[in-house]
Amino acid sequence: MTSIDFADAPILEADDCRLRPWCEADLEPYIAMGKDSRVMEYFPSLMNEAQTLAHVEDLQQRFQKWGYGYWVLETDDLAFGGFVGLSQPQIEAHFTPCVEAGWRLTPAAWGKGYASRGAIAALRYGFEEKGIDEIVAMISVANKASCRVAERIGMTAMGEDDFDYPDDDPNWLYRACKLYRINREKFLCSNV
Repeated sequence: MTSIDFADAPILEADDCRLRPWCEADLEPYIAMGKDSRVMEYFPSLMNEAQTLAHVEDLQQRFQKWGYGYWVLETDDLAFGGFVGLSQPQIEAHFTPCVEAGWRLTPAAWGKGYASRGAIAALRYGFEEKGIDEIVAMISVANKASCRVAERIGMTAMGEDDFDYPDDDPNWLYRACKLYRINREKFLCSNV
């Protein structure tokens, strides 16, 4: 990848953090994040530099295609706190096609409520600006912190929606996932 162009991506304000477009300065901390076993604990594998750069390029294409994607989470103290946003997962499951809310933060951003506040800003953008009817979150049942974020932002999980994430490695420990959902009406009527 030679350049980053997220020119059409808006900035979303979320109390003490903001979701902003990616820039060149985000590449190095994102590469480090992809190699951090704490951050990647519930994913099938760590990400090498080539995979990370390809992911950023994919994120850029998603913004161009859908008008949303994963924004960089930034605070007054953190230039790069990870990412939060919306996506359309490219898997086959009983609930796809769909729009998914997702977040992946650096350890320096953990435990401060940034994932919840950033996700609320992304949901608001999806429902109010993009007219999305429902947004889901796919979370490993073992990832209790992310499950709490989904619940804090008003999403609910129904047992019948639980599924195994499709992956080539049948021995991956965290493939059992909960599917959380929230629709536009519930979100707009909530106090989040």
